[in-house]
Amino acid sequence: MVKTKKLLKFIGKYSINKEILVLNIDNYRYLNKLIDKNYKISVIKKEDNLRIYNYTSVIADDIFNIHNLNKRYEISVINDLFEYKSDKDINKIMKVAINNSECLIFDAAISNYFCDLDHNDIRYLNTDYWYSLFKKYNLVIIEEYSYRINIFERHKIFVVRKKEDK
Repeated sequence: MVKTKKLLKFIGKYSINKEILVLNIDNYRYLNKLIDKNYKISVIKKEDNLRIYNYTSVIADDIFNIHNLNKRYEISVINDLFEYKSDKDINKIMKVAINNSECLIFDAAISNYFCDLDHNDIRYLNTDYWYSLFKKYNLVIIEEYSYRINIFERHKIFVVRKKEDK
């Protein structure tokens, strides 16, 4: 619940024209709240039951089928996705997000204090991993927020954008 509220605050803070690209749909609650606030949302259609939602547009059937879109979005949002993907897939998704939006907001599983092993197929990628990826793609951190899922597991929400050329 903390994450959903924080994601909504970040989206509201960094979106002026209320037009966003959602690169995965994991938490329908926050999407419904954005729709209630008149956001224009473009999504990836993964399941047939998504037709019940009134989205602005469905841009692809899979996140890896997105290439260059005809428009640039203010914000790309990625929620509960990176911790289930390989490094290669994370790089592909990151490229899609930064090439098609001004700003990227995403959630990442950072650490599990209970044990050193991944569980439930979740990869815990520490902040150094993300910082090196930001450097690779010439991204700057606008804001970051740490929170706990439970007593043992810590996540972070990052808000990043490309560095401005001088």
